[in-house]
Amino acid sequence: MQKELIQSNKKIRRLEDSVQSYARILILAVTGLTFLVMLYAWLPAGDDWPTFFRPAVLLMIQGRSPYEANIGFYNPPWALLPLIPIALLPFQLGRLALFLISLGAFAYGARKLTSNLISILLLLTSAPVGFCLLGGNIDWLLMLAFVTPAPFSLILAAIKPQIGGGIAIYWLIVSWQQGGARRVLQNFMPVGLLLFASFLLYGFYPASYSQLSSVSWNAAPFPYLVPIGILFVGAVIRTRTARPVMVSSLFFSPYFSIQSLFAFFVPLLDQPKLLGMAWSLSWAVVLVRAIVQ
Repeated sequence: MQKELIQSNKKIRRLEDSVQSYARILILAVTGLTFLVMLYAWLPAGDDWPTFFRPAVLLMIQGRSPYEANIGFYNPPWALLPLIPIALLPFQLGRLALFLISLGAFAYGARKLTSNLISILLLLTSAPVGFCLLGGNIDWLLMLAFVTPAPFSLILAAIKPQIGGGIAIYWLIVSWQQGGARRVLQNFMPVGLLLFASFLLYGFYPASYSQLSSVSWNAAPFPYLVPIGILFVGAVIRTRTARPVMVSSLFFSPYFSIQSLFAFFVPLLDQPKLLGMAWSLSWAVVLVRAIVQ
């Protein structure tokens, strides 16, 4: 009798545990669905997605050049390939998909570089990442360039030279250390061939990059960061740590948007205190600009 009672109590407890598990799953599912519905309804159209990237994707799908309509698309054409399925969705649904994919890419990249949850949250809620997510930009592809191996990293880095230049320098150093000229050729040839093929298809589109220094979204205080960049690169060479050089090109670039400043956060992911200071500074700059304007 006592054994039967014990077994009955165990079954009841198992049943209660199962009910609680299903209840938690249901609550999470309902909460997640509610969040997605609210995000779908309230997510702004953004500036970059409807103005630059989506029109360029649609032109490419039609077999036309994404550069011909003067819509303001300056990146290499392969930057549009992962955006094709998103652009084919109804606009707001595609906008939601782009937001979630961008957020996931930043989170994935941060997690590959650190296990510190605070650092990951600081990056995801920083002003540069926030502007990228809300504007519908593609800097999340550059985040993946920081954590993928060459030559894939170099293909992603070429999408935005203002960030990717430093990543290319990093892989040049590492490739040479790993296998000399042969290794350098192996890692850099794929992106070189892609660039050559894109020039044959669409002409030498980098010639239009000179226009970027005068666009309204340019946040680069060029050339005032150049001396700092020289000191930064010198410090990297002295310490023989190649990875920080990945962000060096921002110091020398005559153009970049506020979204691209997320790259400065990447070397700080394993230093939460410094990252917290950078996070605060990023939002302080946004606040000051909003007040001044």
